[in-house]
Amino acid sequence: MDHADEAEVANRTEALSWAAARVGPLPAPPLDTRAQRLPIGDLQWADAERLFVRLLDTVQPLQFVKLFGVRGQAQAGIDAYARLPIDLTPDGQGGRDYITLQSRRVRSLTPAKIRKAVDDLLKGEWADRTATFYFATSFDLQDTKFDIMIREQTERLAGLRIAFVPWGLQEISTLLKDQPRLVDDFFGRAWVGRFCGQEAAQALTETLTRALSPEPHGLDPAVAVTQRPVDQRRVAVPRHVGLVPALAASFQPRGGFHDDVRPGETVVLTGLGGVGKTQLAADFVRAYGPDSAVVVWVTASSRDQVLATYAEAAREVLGPQDNVELAAERFLAWLATTQEGWIVVLDDLQTTADLRGLWPRGPAGRVAVTTRRRDAALTGSQRRIVDVDVFSDEQAVDYLRSALQQRHVLADDIDGVVDDLQRLPLALAQAVAFMLDRQLRCSQYRHRFADRRRRLIELLPEPDALPDEHRHTVATTWSLSMEVADRLPPAGVARPLMELLSVLDSDSILAGLVTRHAARNWLSYAVHSDAGTTGALTTIDIDTLQDGLLTLHRLSLLRHDGDIVRVHALVQRVTREELDVDRRSSVVWAAADLLLEYWLNGGHSSELALTMRANVDALRRHDHGELIGSVVHPVLILAGVRQGERGDPLGAAEYFDDLLASVMQHLPPHPRILEIRGLAARWRAAAGDLVSAISIHEELVDDFELHKGPDDPGTIVARANLAICRASAGALTRGAQEMKEILADCERLFGPRNIHTLDARGHLAEMYGKVGEYELARAMFAQLAADRFETSGPDHRDTLTAQGSHARWIMECGDPWAAIPLLRRVLNTRLTKLGPDDPDTLATRSNLAQALRAAGEVREAAEELNTVRADHVRVMGSDHPQTLTARNNYLLGVSLEMDADEAANAWMELIDDSERVLGQHAPATLNSMHNFGEWLAYAGYPDDAVGWLQNTLTGRTLALGADHPHTKATHEFLDQLRGATGEPSGLTAEP
Repeated sequence: MDHADEAEVANRTEALSWAAARVGPLPAPPLDTRAQRLPIGDLQWADAERLFVRLLDTVQPLQFVKLFGVRGQAQAGIDAYARLPIDLTPDGQGGRDYITLQSRRVRSLTPAKIRKAVDDLLKGEWADRTATFYFATSFDLQDTKFDIMIREQTERLAGLRIAFVPWGLQEISTLLKDQPRLVDDFFGRAWVGRFCGQEAAQALTETLTRALSPEPHGLDPAVAVTQRPVDQRRVAVPRHVGLVPALAASFQPRGGFHDDVRPGETVVLTGLGGVGKTQLAADFVRAYGPDSAVVVWVTASSRDQVLATYAEAAREVLGPQDNVELAAERFLAWLATTQEGWIVVLDDLQTTADLRGLWPRGPAGRVAVTTRRRDAALTGSQRRIVDVDVFSDEQAVDYLRSALQQRHVLADDIDGVVDDLQRLPLALAQAVAFMLDRQLRCSQYRHRFADRRRRLIELLPEPDALPDEHRHTVATTWSLSMEVADRLPPAGVARPLMELLSVLDSDSILAGLVTRHAARNWLSYAVHSDAGTTGALTTIDIDTLQDGLLTLHRLSLLRHDGDIVRVHALVQRVTREELDVDRRSSVVWAAADLLLEYWLNGGHSSELALTMRANVDALRRHDHGELIGSVVHPVLILAGVRQGERGDPLGAAEYFDDLLASVMQHLPPHPRILEIRGLAARWRAAAGDLVSAISIHEELVDDFELHKGPDDPGTIVARANLAICRASAGALTRGAQEMKEILADCERLFGPRNIHTLDARGHLAEMYGKVGEYELARAMFAQLAADRFETSGPDHRDTLTAQGSHARWIMECGDPWAAIPLLRRVLNTRLTKLGPDDPDTLATRSNLAQALRAAGEVREAAEELNTVRADHVRVMGSDHPQTLTARNNYLLGVSLEMDADEAANAWMELIDDSERVLGQHAPATLNSMHNFGEWLAYAGYPDDAVGWLQNTLTGRTLALGADHPHTKATHEFLDQLRGATGEPSGLTAEP
């Protein structure tokens, strides 16, 4: 004879307990007449399933009965299976020794559904192991339409040595006539009398009454209780084991965490230490305790403590016990079979291994577990995982207001404290205790909190003054968790990894940051150093780093949500405060390295720029001079440059002003200081403040010449920036002359192919083009493109820029057909090497669309300009200067074909956005104003056109000067319009 394997035996108690009792509402009481059928269709689907399983256990001897799977899983054609006590196969080698059951609580049923049930069984894994297949349904199968199908399926299964037993409403009701206890469990006592008879109801009542009487003298209560039938195990008086923590004085209820926990279910509350899991568990007891006969609170910090508390509970419920483990086993058996309500709370579970074989289960009980772990082992049948987070803003404010209501004078900045402590319940509670003990107002507490010289432990109560029965300060709580995390595989990685994360932005850390080369290098060094090992350094691989992140996530020290990692700001602070000076300097510099590496290789999207800038800002807040000591870390420069490129030139200028002030506090006169001053001037010019920019550049040239000499590369670059700025302000002739002199100096000092020389040639060619020397600009860029190709290669960004400029000036010379193939070649290379969203790729697409329009391909050009405009908005955001240029060029291509009102509104919206982002007198704003004036003239609104063009002329004269080509173009067009001496010239696109 085959026996059930260990897994099957272990599952038997769970299976019987799950199927033991109804969980939904009772059906309506019967009418006074003797009922012949039970309202099985009124049961909930799960209760109907449980009823069928319990009934199965009454029709023949079985080793065990078990429900198969959970709702939503593939069921392999069955809902339950039962092991027969003997092997039914002739050879005794094991085979068809199971009964299977499919449950259907339905309002309607067709014969085809019966065939499908058999089909599902035969397709599944149980077909070869089933001796008898029960099809149990709440629908009445007495209708003759089912007869043929039942006979067909019976014969079909018989050919496979499977007996088919259909149970319909009538068959099930007949079987239940002799099962008053099942009727009582699932339909209520009223149905027992009306359906089974009053005699059966009276006998059932007497049986249950005897079950509550004391045990006969001399019989071990534990033995007695396990020998009773499952449905007779009762506790006479409610018992409480373990100390349930009191709810905090200002407890804030949080809906949804343990709402509607049904008997037989377990809720696992997981989350960062300090989010209030224990308080929620205490509230769980408050909510369900009144309906429970036994309430057990277990401090589950070790397996020994769990066993000890279970043994104490066994003594309370079952009487004296000798052996702890045996007592715990008896208590779990009692939970699995009793019909009385019970609650078990396992608080502060440290590891899932401590509950191996000790998970409480039973049809009448509710279980709550609190833990910082997020291990997969916490999941299971009838378990609900709840990730507990910090308070909401409203809950945090309400908590502080309530906690300080007796000393309301202290509550002068509640919102500020909530923001500082990031709504963490434990931190808020301990901060309130600290303020009350020292009579500190919220604003005073915040002042101390902001003082970086103070450790967090100095802002919390002493251990013997902790509120609400707290065992540890919030700082100690996380330190203990970090010790556990650092011991878990991969050992030694969690702590240095958290150290890196502790100096970044708490809400926007990209998971990919810590898998790059810079992060792996530093973490390899840190792990090697912390371990105190000697010999060669072992490089940590990406898999190890990802496992380290997940270890911290499993311990709830961070949240790993897809591509983003989030760490509570106070966890970061505690981590930073444990670093000594040398380690902190190493961590800060390493974090800057990984930000720089990721940003340089991550593209130019506005979303990436915002995320990286948030991390750089966080890094600067935690920097004690490490990033601007003997050198300035390049990531600080990159952050300002990318802010300007993102469309905020004024913000970039202000960023570099602030960085300059910080650097000057740490560095003596240094070339990097001059570089930062130059960057601030550059972005002031881009923001339209050309006067200030020119003044700064003039000072920089003098300072470079004074400190570095006239022939130093820094001096040459400063002179070039000044010339460019003057040309942008309208002094094109002077700017071109100065750039010509700079080019000569570059060739003398560095040679014809040096990068400074090539840059100067490009700037000079651009200036020649702007003063109307189109052919000269075209020729110079043709030669520059060839030289860049030779010195940097065909795919280098500088080579592609020179080729694109060459094509643009070919177009300006009146030959767009020759420019188009050059632009297509540049575009294809940029798409391959840089990707479709790179700013240079988008600019090339815009130039190509303009060339197509100039060549007469109006429809293709309009479609491409619209697509380019949309892509700019998607990649860079609607306010980026390059996006504003794309919008301008799009309107140039299509506005004359648009509805007049729609076109006018689009132009005015563009001008408003340009004024808001770039300023009223920025060149791009004035260019759009000029183009709108020309559109008004073409669209038949000459008077409006005159007004707009006059405003444009005034602005260009002030910003660029009267001799600037753009100023002259506006003046000439305005004269034409006023004198009506000829047709207006065509609209001009922005470069």
